[in-house]
Amino acid sequence: MANHELSDEINNEIIAALIDGKKIAAIKLFREATGAGLKESKEAIDVLIDELSKEHPEIVKLKNV
Repeated sequence: MANHELSDEINNEIIAALIDGKKIAAIKLFREATGAGLKESKEAIDVLIDELSKEHPEIVKLKNV
């Protein structure tokens, strides 16, 4: 998986979407910002969910969506 640099604004939007339980919206934001494909975007968001789950345990349930 390629390493995609996201602006702070986009990164914050993706995190907010995940905290709100909107995984599909987060994937869409990632795809639009990076041009990545669906599979790569979903994998990147799953990694982000793993990282964020330490601070926001409520988003763990999104991992299997």
